Amino acid sequence: MSALGYYVPGDQNRIDIQFLPHLEGYIWVFPRCGHLSVGICGKGEAAGSLRRRLELYMAEHSLSWKGATFYSHLLPSLATRSWRNNRVSGEGWMAVGDAAGLVDPITGEGLYYAMRSADLAARTLLAETAPAAKPDAYRDLLKRDFATDLEFGSRLAGRVFLGRFLFGSVPARMVQFTRHSPRFSEIIQDLFSGKQPYSGLKRRLLRNLNGSLYDIGMSFGFSRMVPRKDEA
Repeated sequence: MSALGYYVPGDQNRIDIQFLPHLEGYIWVFPRCGHLSVGICGKGEAAGSLRRRLELYMAEHSLSWKGATFYSHLLPSLATRSWRNNRVSGEGWMAVGDAAGLVDPITGEGLYYAMRSADLAARTLLAETAPAAKPDAYRDLLKRDFATDLEFGSRLAGRVFLGRFLFGSVPARMVQFTRHSPRFSEIIQDLFSGKQPYSGLKRRLLRNLNGSLYDIGMSFGFSRMVPRKDEA
């Protein structure tokens, strides 16, 4: 996954996320100390094409990249096939974080997994087990803790960004459901905060589907029944 962007002077009190058609990725605007991080990440598309997409978005939203600091890097967001062959340890070594490919395949998040894998590597090194057994022990800890769920997420990534649901794109429906259904909004919050694993996401979504659709139906129905201020 390629990631690139600009550090733009400015400030705002919100985070902006923009999904784009036919892109397995997204644009972000993150407020930071004294500037905004405006970037894009995506799979299966050249960095030059991603940069053009980002600059078009910035022009449309009055965010100037002229004179702004540019940044670019690769996110080792592994595909399902790569997860199966991923080597994270061996005789005399253990890889953590990006070096081990421990990045969320959907969001590109890697900081938590870097810190958590380093913690698990340290526990493995300090454990009273034979040195020859430590590489396998570390791999097992990663799988039990989060690596298996990241691998599962790699199977969902294409559907999340490029899939269709109820005659619309999955990202568009996800935004609409989040806006109008408190139940669905809670699921999305839990997902991106790490409380909801990918492996149980489908089951939870189906369990709450009727309630979410009810919330959305009531929201649209109620908005039609209540007159706007200019109509009152």
